[in-house]
Amino acid sequence: MNKYLVLGFMYLMLIFGLYFYQSIQPQEFLSPCPESGCDVVVTPSPTPEPTKSPEVEVISANLTGLASYYSIDGCIGCNENRTMANGERLDDSKLTVAFNRAPLNSFIKITNVKTGAQVTAKVTDRGGFERHGKIVDLSVATKNALGCGDVCQVEIQI
Repeated sequence: MNKYLVLGFMYLMLIFGLYFYQSIQPQEFLSPCPESGCDVVVTPSPTPEPTKSPEVEVISANLTGLASYYSIDGCIGCNENRTMANGERLDDSKLTVAFNRAPLNSFIKITNVKTGAQVTAKVTDRGGFERHGKIVDLSVATKNALGCGDVCQVEIQI
């Protein structure tokens, strides 16, 4: 196909599209142009109300179950570009967790059932790990502070 034919066709489509777009503009956007000489007045659209985040079932109790830790295919230190549910970047050196039963930015106390080691960590993310039988996901720093391996038994106090 000739490139000039294609360019001509595209030009006609552009002209038709602009004409069609102008012909379907709502009447409240058009004005009779008083002294200023303008031909279009744009009225601002109403700003939508901010959406609420889904409510979290907050419980105040002790939970016991399995904990795992954040990793991308077992690579520690590969998480630095991951954004958490609270908007912060994941930092493997901070005591943070992904937990579904406490509000974001709250703190929970975690105890390694086997060793008795305890830490207080910030809830920065949510997770789908419960379907895998786990109750919490730990950052690398939290995992190391508790003395956990890849998976360990923990008790959580909210």
